[in-house]
Formats: sequence, structure tokens, C-alpha cells
Amino acid sequence: MRNSIAFLLVLFLITELSAQNSLKVSLKRDSISVGELSELQWQLSVPSGTKVLQMPMVPDSMPSGIEVVNKKNIETEKKGAQDIYKQTYSISAYDSGFFAIPSFSAFVLQNNDTVELMSDSLMLYCTTVPVDTTKAVKDIKDIFEVEGKFSWMWLWFVIAGILIAAVGIYLFYKFRKRKVQTPAEELVWVNPVDAALKALYKMKESRSWFSISPKDFYTELVDILRKYLIYSRNIQAAEMLSSELIDAVTKNGIKQECIDELNEILKIADMAKFARFRPDPGKYENSVDQAISFVNNTKPIETNTDNDEMDK
Repeated sequence: MRNSIAFLLVLFLITELSAQNSLKVSLKRDSISVGELSELQWQLSVPSGTKVLQMPMVPDSMPSGIEVVNKKNIETEKKGAQDIYKQTYSISAYDSGFFAIPSFSAFVLQNNDTVELMSDSLMLYCTTVPVDTTKAVKDIKDIFEVEGKFSWMWLWFVIAGILIAAVGIYLFYKFRKRKVQTPAEELVWVNPVDAALKALYKMKESRSWFSISPKDFYTELVDILRKYLIYSRNIQAAEMLSSELIDAVTKNGIKQECIDELNEILKIADMAKFARFRPDPGKYENSVDQAISFVNNTKPIETNTDNDEMDK
């Protein structure tokens, strides 16, 4: 008896939680002709005050062949004890057949836990434009000349051009006399270690991996490390592949444990860029921590030299 009551209680809690959190996707028209538009809309419903970590991300081109032509801004409304977010897209397809709209996901923070909400997948049917083959084919008309009328409009353009040129010459000589020599801009040296650590801590504090795609996140992270290696170790890392960068760092005499940290970051970055790999939420923060550790453990040793020693 107790087991039955506990089971019903758990079932009630699961039903109540799913009713409070939902992600739905709908199509205004699920059948169109080639080149016509249909509206795709997702709607996210969460309890009021719930923090949304990541909204559904709809790509510009879906694997099935559907293209996003236009998208509207995200709308927010409050309905009772629910916060509702929704966004509308204009989509189309340029071939006939059935096209799959994949399931989208959103992440919300609930009871200090990250909860993923998934939508259902949909199908869009696209038909070809009917052509009446019974009608005769029309010939293309030849190009014919149109008799032109004489106009003095060109004279006004000539006068306007002369006036503009005269004003330009006048202003040039006027401001040339008043030209004041500006002092040379002072160059400020920036420590590459401080610049890299500042950018990495900023990424960690902002938790940007919840607002941008994995590809953009790891592109920014690896670019910070590439600039750090260029200005601190004189390694021309800007155009290097991941394997070339590891070889260059190894030849530079960097410790093996630091090379292993860099190698792990580059592997995840390559999968995110080229294989559309989506790491677990905790993996992003771990990659930033590894990058900070790499910079701290590979920064050049600074030496202080007195003025008397520099004069020798």
C-alpha cells in the first residue's frame, strides 16, 4: 500500500513538473509549394521567475533542406504563474518532398539543476508548382529601339559638379592653412600574460557558453591562446592547424603536462567546429580552467635589470 502511494506521488510530481515546463513547436502551414513561405514558431513555457539558460537555437539551414528566410525577435509574455517566450521564423524549401524539422532544446535552471526541455519534431510537405503543358510556348520578343527626346537635364548635372568641385577646393585650401601638427600617439605595451588571463577570466565569469554556440565559444577560447603564444613565445600560431600548433609548442620547450592541457582543448574545439559536437555544460568551464592553467604554467620568467647593468 505504501509503495502504491509513493508511486502515485512521484507520478503526480513528474506530471506537475512537465506541465509547468514545456517547449512546443508549431507550423502555420505544413504543406506549401516550392518557394512559398510557412511560419515556424517555438513557444517555451516556464514557471514565473525561472532562469532560462539557453533559448532554442534554430539554424539558418536545416539538414533536411529547409531554409530560414527571416526570423522575428523573441517575444515575452506573462500568463498567470507562467512566463512564456516565443519566436517566429519564416521558412521555405526549394525542392519537392517531405522535409523534417528536427527537435529543438532549451535549458532552464530549476532547483540549482540544469534541466533540458525538448520539443517534438515536425514534417513539412513541399509540392512542385503545376505547369499547364497544353498551352503553346510563347516566343521571346525582339529588342526594339525607343525614340528618345532631347533634354537639357545633363546641363544641371554639369553645373552641380562644377559647384561641388569649387567648394571642395576652397575647403581644402582653407583647412590646409589651419592644419596643426598633432603629437605622435604614445604606444602602450601590453603584457600578453595579463591580456590572456583577463580575457579568460571574463569568459569564465560571464558563462558565455549558455548564450553562444559551442563553435563560437571554442573559437574565441583558442584565439586567446593563439595570441598569447604569438606575443609570449614568438610562435606564429595564427594560421597553424591543431597538430602544427602542438608540434611548435613541443619544440619551444614547454612542459608535457601543459602540452596535454592544450591538446585536450584543441581536440574539443575541432569537434565543436567541424563535427557540431555539443559538450556537457561542465566541460565548457573545465576548458576555461585548463586554458588559465596553461597560461599560468607557461608564462615567461621576467628578469629585472638595473639601469647600471643595462648601460654596460
